[in-house]
Amino acid sequence: MTELSSNLAESPTSSEEERDMSSQNHSLVQARLGGLFNLDDRFNAATELTLDVSRIDLTPFKIQATQELEPDVVVYYANEFDVIDPTEDFDVLKV
Repeated sequence: MTELSSNLAESPTSSEEERDMSSQNHSLVQARLGGLFNLDDRFNAATELTLDVSRIDLTPFKIQATQELEPDVVVYYANEFDVIDPTEDFDVLKV
């Protein structure tokens, strides 16, 4: 058995840590989605960004989060979301 095949995800898993861990396929899809949106100059895609949803009612979407969401990929219009000037001494932690 190769190292790769011995590391294949088994389902279902009972460990929360293992459930939160991304698989190879998940990671590739996430990267490719972000890359596709970034090819279009109208959009900027980001990964692993924390979104503040404390003022949004998400119950119609059956989402139980009340404070924060961390989606795999977020897409914004390029004129609303871009790299922060690297000469600044801060970075945004929540959007």
